[in-house]
Amino acid sequence: MEEEIKTMIKLLLDVWKFISENPLVSSIIVVSISGLIKFIVSNNPKNRQKRKLKKANKLLDKGYTERAKIMFSCVIMDNKDDEILSSNAHVGRAKTYLYAKVIDIDRTFNEADKAIRLNEENSEAYIVRGKAYSLKGEHTQAITDFTEALEHVITWAEEAYLYIGFEYFLLNAYDIAITNYNRVLEKIPNFIMALINRGNAYAMKRDFDSALKDYNLVLKIRSKNVDALIHRGNLYYDKRDFDSAIKDYNRALKIRPDLSYIILNNRALVYFEKEMAIDQAIDDFTKSINLNPNFVDAYYNRGNMYRRKKDDDRAIEDFTMTINLDPTDYLAYRNRALAYARKRNYNKAIEDHSIEIKLVPKDATAYYNRGNTYNEKGDYDLAIDDLTMAINIDKSFAEAYNNRGFIYYKKGDCDKAIEDYNKAIDLNPTNPVVVYKNRQVAYLMKGDKQQAYEDYLMVQQLLKNYYPISQSLPKT
Repeated sequence: MEEEIKTMIKLLLDVWKFISENPLVSSIIVVSISGLIKFIVSNNPKNRQKRKLKKANKLLDKGYTERAKIMFSCVIMDNKDDEILSSNAHVGRAKTYLYAKVIDIDRTFNEADKAIRLNEENSEAYIVRGKAYSLKGEHTQAITDFTEALEHVITWAEEAYLYIGFEYFLLNAYDIAITNYNRVLEKIPNFIMALINRGNAYAMKRDFDSALKDYNLVLKIRSKNVDALIHRGNLYYDKRDFDSAIKDYNRALKIRPDLSYIILNNRALVYFEKEMAIDQAIDDFTKSINLNPNFVDAYYNRGNMYRRKKDDDRAIEDFTMTINLDPTDYLAYRNRALAYARKRNYNKAIEDHSIEIKLVPKDATAYYNRGNTYNEKGDYDLAIDDLTMAINIDKSFAEAYNNRGFIYYKKGDCDKAIEDYNKAIDLNPTNPVVVYKNRQVAYLMKGDKQQAYEDYLMVQQLLKNYYPISQSLPKT
């Protein structure tokens, strides 16, 4: 092909010489030369490869990932000597793995790494690799790549700031996330995704007014934006403005029936919180599951509703489905264990709590619950070990002190029991009446009637304060 181009160039030089000698025919010749130049340019191998790369990107944008992947691969094979073109093709092929129905993270990394080795200035390669790190949960590394992209020529810096903001959001660094979203919005004030994300960050900070302002602005720009309606509904739920939450969820249902499984799940939680309408909530969770049988949140939430109804068999079924869909959901193991314990299936309960502890080894509640189960089973020493572990993790865990004290009492060690009850009382437990009653009994068992009587008086005072006699008792 190169020899053909050289021949054409030589021909053009000869034609030019002819024109200079014959000006009368120059206009006709110029038109012919123009066409010839276009032919030469269009048939230049590099230009053909660039057009092929552009076409592959268009296919990818339309969702034809497999066809795009083949075309990117062809560009890579045909342009091993052109590092920049080949780097761009590797980025394209990385995106086909990233945007496939079944994401292939390892191949995404492999392609993005190749693109960066070929051209360290390829900002899009850092963006793609950053997205892959994010999907792996490596948010700090994702931030590093997105930040690196900003160091090179980047067509749209706001994209990088948007991604950086989202990674900081996932790391619970909400102020830094907001700072990055602000950078985006300074350039593009009505950028909907940035407004929604900033609203979410404000909501997590419990700055409901600022969050509401962002969601409202989105809905002013685009009144049928379902993301904004759902997030605003969630915000109203957090503010306990249940009627407004339901109103937003119902609007969202009409606009996007395909997202009904998410919206129904959220609405069900509102129904429960608003009126303790467990059956109505279960109905919405069930509808959500019927629409999307793989929606893990709906199974988990419905399981909690069944547990509140003391329908432990159905609760166990739902928590089991939750675990099947997401084996890392420690709360599903926790709640299934509590359901098993209420059915007196202590071995199953302990097994689930043990898995929970492996998933969250620094969670005091996990040890506390397993300790309580060992206590119910009669394994007092193991119960004390777990409750001690819970206390070591959380020194302010009043209930753990109370329960350990009660086990010491059952073992006949009243001094240790009273010591734990004293600590529980100092920590202002949720239910001080129970602790004073327990200490009263321990003092009686020890023979200290005066201290027992003082605790009895305290219990009566607390009962009077917590449960005052009604001035309008129903007539009988």
